Amino acid sequence: MKTGFCAKGFASVGKFLSELIEKTKHEDISSAEALDVWKILNLVKENRIKDPRCAEMLKLWYENVLALLKKGKRVHFIETLPADLDFFRFWLWEALEGVKESLEMLSEREKQRKIQYRPDLSFENVSFTDVYLPDDRNEMALYRCGLCDLLSGKSSSDGDPVFRTFDGKEMVSLSQKDDVTEDEADWIYDYVVWLYVQYDVLFDPSALNVWFNSVQKRLEEGKYGNFVTTVPVFYQGYLKELLRREDMYTTAIFYRDGKMTTIKRERSGMLKKYLPSPSRPVIKEVYDWFAFSSKEREEFFKGYFI
Repeated sequence: MKTGFCAKGFASVGKFLSELIEKTKHEDISSAEALDVWKILNLVKENRIKDPRCAEMLKLWYENVLALLKKGKRVHFIETLPADLDFFRFWLWEALEGVKESLEMLSEREKQRKIQYRPDLSFENVSFTDVYLPDDRNEMALYRCGLCDLLSGKSSSDGDPVFRTFDGKEMVSLSQKDDVTEDEADWIYDYVVWLYVQYDVLFDPSALNVWFNSVQKRLEEGKYGNFVTTVPVFYQGYLKELLRREDMYTTAIFYRDGKMTTIKRERSGMLKKYLPSPSRPVIKEVYDWFAFSSKEREEFFKGYFI
């Protein structure tokens, strides 16, 4: 089942990592699960998942990784480790020493940082966030451990690497649906956020481009649905002109009984989903990234308050 870690925060991250730690007592995790841990690490590191409890859960996960390595185990869980400590150069995380010790226990191949590009590499075993080809396409950067072995098998396909990856194929599949579920929208949005903060881990955004092209097509056809919520409000591209004005608000402020409540959302169409339904009138205001008129701001609240 797909889930979004940015959207659900600790409720999702804590449950997922706790279950994964328990799973490793009996069996290995899958490459897809390892990718989810890597995704959480990147989003926490770049402060896109802000709850400090998520960083604490990550610390427990990497302590678990170190314990498994000390037992002589070497399977998919190593794919949650960065290939080297440069990944942490702007983040003085308290779990850093444990990660450093884990990396020291791995072979050079397990933490290999580059691989010679070939069209028949087994891209089916990795994420599109693992695919970053230089202009000359001779070497591919590897940002996390264990990828060399995942890629080293031979594939019968010579298609675009991004669209052969397991989540690249899924992104294309979702782009062909009339709409997506809320969980699928949350799952896509994690990748969108990751794309905007990819300072240390670069990847080819082609799969996301396909997704956003499908969003454009739906909007141009006059369709509306959960797919709208995958677009960040701060998006400055062509989709901004196609979205409803009410979907572009980021902040709502309510004053009631002398107390102020602020609701903030950075995803298109999400703010209105979190508006309260007070039993008495309140003074209210709404803000956005763009210069909408006071009349439009007033229209936003119609239907939510009596």
